[in-house]
Amino acid sequence: MKYMYLVLLLSFGVSVPVSAESKEYHYVSPELVERESTFSAFVSETLLPFWDNEVIKGHFVNKQKLDIHYAYVLVPGAEKAVVFSPGRVEGYAKYQELLYDFTQQGYSVFILDHQGQGLSSRRLDNKYKGYVENFNDYVVDFHQFIEEVVKSKYDGELVLASHSMGGAIGLRYIEQYPNQFTKAVFSSPMWGLNSGGLPQWIAKSIFSVVNWTTQLTMDQSPYFFGGEDYNPTPFEENQLTSSKTRYDYFRSVYAATPELQLGSVTFSWIKESVDAIDIAFEQLNLVKLPVMVFQAKDDEVVDNMAQNEFCTELAKLGNPCVNDAPIIIDDAKHELFIAPDKQRSEVLDKIFTFLSSK
Repeated sequence: MKYMYLVLLLSFGVSVPVSAESKEYHYVSPELVERESTFSAFVSETLLPFWDNEVIKGHFVNKQKLDIHYAYVLVPGAEKAVVFSPGRVEGYAKYQELLYDFTQQGYSVFILDHQGQGLSSRRLDNKYKGYVENFNDYVVDFHQFIEEVVKSKYDGELVLASHSMGGAIGLRYIEQYPNQFTKAVFSSPMWGLNSGGLPQWIAKSIFSVVNWTTQLTMDQSPYFFGGEDYNPTPFEENQLTSSKTRYDYFRSVYAATPELQLGSVTFSWIKESVDAIDIAFEQLNLVKLPVMVFQAKDDEVVDNMAQNEFCTELAKLGNPCVNDAPIIIDDAKHELFIAPDKQRSEVLDKIFTFLSSK
């Protein structure tokens, strides 16, 4: 079962989302809008030299004595720095193109590999298993990253950007540290995952009972139903993007660096994610900063209804999302940052407009 981390369906009331507007770009360049047609040349002539010569890589030891890897780019005179929280299975190397695009707009950028994925340490004997002991461990690592790495390199304004699971981590973070960032961007945030219609109470009961049973009977958390080691899905079957160009490049990066490869999630990861999402929605009153949420219309990985509910609840609390609802990106699958040029340019232009506003 690839990329379908069957989990709790957050069946909340639905706000009316706002469709993305006409394609009059203010910040993205003509090259970015039509990059796929010359992607190979872009990678060899621009992206890889940028990655090799300008992106600084490092690592730190977290509170659990795990190695956490990160990368960053400092742009001279940058008025803001973007701190990026990636999604599940993602290493920072997957975001080469996005880091480049942020720097071209004058932003410094920082990104880490969450524990258990990317180049960071993994807790289980089977390194392919998607595992976390406690979801808040991600938040603790993220805070240490900001305090010890980001702030030691950059002393200006910080903004949060995130994707999928990184959005759940980012939401828990801004609830616990409300003054760290001035703005937050969430792309296809994992505030609920597509369960195929499984009712919430049934899903939560199954996760709790099975996770409790496996903890009693097994030394290592097993894969969730249908889970497996790393097994790259053919493009034609993938749920992530309609851009074959970017999908193939992403897979080539993972093939070249096997340490990045990660398989399906474990029961422990499922339970911890469900619990973290519950807590996050209980504490939305702690979200005080301006927030922009992007929703992929054809997303089959996360639950878009939960994103709608997030913006509905934030509006009730007096802090509405930009446009009062998730910004829907038509004809887009889950991963907007590796989407086709049309959808990706639309997302980036709106992000750059949002971040540049006062």
